[in-house]
This record gives sequence, structure tokens and C-alpha cells, in this order.
Amino acid sequence: MNEVNTKFIITGNSMFPLLKHGDSVFVNKTNVVKKNDIICFFSLSGKLPVIHRVVYISDKFVLTCGDNNIFPDSIISRKNVFGIADIKNLKKEKQSENCFSVLMAFSKRIMQKLFSVIIINGWRLKLLIKRQ
Repeated sequence: MNEVNTKFIITGNSMFPLLKHGDSVFVNKTNVVKKNDIICFFSLSGKLPVIHRVVYISDKFVLTCGDNNIFPDSIISRKNVFGIADIKNLKKEKQSENCFSVLMAFSKRIMQKLFSVIIINGWRLKLLIKRQ
């Protein structure tokens, strides 16, 4: 893992639509990280690499979140940051993803959660009315 460029295979869709399950990305080892960089860090167990976007940074830690996640990850010590993902070398069609497609994917997830909550709450409300 001491190479300048290390190849990682993406598992999961937390960085969709930029990175999808099965995609490969090269990570450049560096200590210089800034907000909005897509970084590779090691999970709290230190065994699993995670590739997510930096949403907040301080002298001692970084906070990241997958583009397709609603909530951020746990706080990560800067010493657990392996490097920055080289997204410039991704396929051109991935770079051409526009804000609209990202917004549509996010809106779809929000609507699915809202409708399931409405249905569940409506069902519970009907049960309460029937019991009385």
C-alpha cells in the first residue's frame, strides 16, 4: 500500500452516480486534503478502505459522506486518510453526469422514504381508529 497510485474496486453504491459498484479508481497517496476531495480512508477497524467525499475538515480530523448517503460517516482521524481518488481518469460519461441527474437520484430516494412513512403512518392511524 506504499505505492503512489493504488487501484481500488468500488463495492456498493454510496458514491453513485460518480462511482458505481464494480468501478475501479486509482488513489494517489497524499497528506494534503481539502473539502470536496474524494478521499480513501480506512474504516475504524483499519481493515476496510472507504472512498467518500470530504464535507468538513479540521487540523485533526475529516468528516466524509458518500454522495448517495444522507448522513455523514463517523469522524475520521487525518492519520487514517490514505489518499485522494483520481477522478480525472474516470470515463468521460461519468464526468458528464450533471446536477440534474444527481438531483433526480436524490429526489427518488427521498420520495421513496416519504411515501413509505406516509403509508406506515396511515396504516397505524387506521388501526387506532378501528380499535376505538
